This record gives sequence, structure tokens and C-alpha cells, in this order.
Amino acid sequence: MHPWLVMNEPIFEAQGLKHGLHQEFTPRLINYLKTWMIEVIDLIIDKKHLIKENGVGGSSFTFPLKFSELISLIDSPGKILDIGSSNGLSLKFIVINSEYKLEPFGIDFDATKIRNAKEIIFPKFKGNFKKFLYRNGEDLPFNAKFKYIMLAALFFNEKNYNKLWQSLEKGGKLIFYTYQDQDTSKKEINLRKMNFKRKCCYGGAYLYFKTK
Repeated sequence: MHPWLVMNEPIFEAQGLKHGLHQEFTPRLINYLKTWMIEVIDLIIDKKHLIKENGVGGSSFTFPLKFSELISLIDSPGKILDIGSSNGLSLKFIVINSEYKLEPFGIDFDATKIRNAKEIIFPKFKGNFKKFLYRNGEDLPFNAKFKYIMLAALFFNEKNYNKLWQSLEKGGKLIFYTYQDQDTSKKEINLRKMNFKRKCCYGGAYLYFKTK
């Protein structure tokens, strides 16, 4: 086991990470976990409610394991939009761990979560986060083209796909992600039919992505 994991094993166990501190953890993933502990947890150390608010669940350490594969899809700098961004915590993890410079944008229907994104998680980019309900191909509230757009597979439909595809710059990626506790099997079948590639994430979730 990596020495850093041994040193922090009691913390991981206290956070409910039962999936194992095992040899499969790559140096890259270990670095993600370090960053999560040092930069993100420190940022919200007295605001732990932000973890639950973001939909991460009971363990603040299982979250970076699930999102680590998404970072491997980032292959150039640019604007990244998270649809259903909550308070921006997921996006924060991606931005600080990517080797490329990313400008974060986010939309969510919950005004409180967007306020937390503006005031706590991304104060330098507060103009890039907006309260907005995106369901059925609505025009996005930004005058911009994006290098990356990410959202839950639950919201996949033809109107959303067409609008988001138009909002990508050439060479950009449209990324849908699944949750283990949501049945999106029919959506996933349609994504495969539309030539989206699939990538497995830690814990059994999937990423579906396509390059323009």
C-alpha cells in the first residue's frame, strides 16, 4: 500500500470509505485524493453541509474516486459547463485536478446552491454560475461556446442533445454520466445508438462521451 494511504487510513475509514485502500490505486488517483483532502476539504472544512448539498453522499472521499475518470477525458484547455452543477463542488474537483486550464460554468435550478457556488466554491468565476432550469432544449443563459459540457444521463433526450451539440466548439466533448442508484438503461441504449463512447468509473457508474 502507498505510504500516504497508510498514513491516512484512519481518516478514510472514518469517512466511510469501505471499498479498500488497495494496490489498485494508481499514482494519479492517489494525487487526486491528496488534492481533495488538501484543497477542497480545507476550503469547506467548516461548511461540511456543502458535501451533502452537492449530492456526494455520506463519504467525502468516495466522490473523487467516482469522478477521477472524467478528468481523463479533458485533453485541452477551455470552457467547461456543468448542467445541474449544484454548488460547483464536482466542477471544483475537476478544475483543480486537470492538467489543462479550465474556465468553469454552471447552472442549477436551486438558488441556494448557485449562491454557494458563487460565494464559496468559485468566487473568482461568480458571473459564470446562474440559476437556470434546463430540461428540454432551452437556450443556455451564456453567450459562449464550450469545450466541455457535462450532465447526468437522466436528462438525455433529442432536444437536449441537439441544443448542447450546437453549444460545443469544434473538437469539444459532450459528456453524460450515470449514477448507480438511477435506472437510465433506456437513455444509455440511445446514447450508444448515437455513437457515444462508454467509459467505466470507479464504483460502477459510467461516462458516455462524444467529440464534435
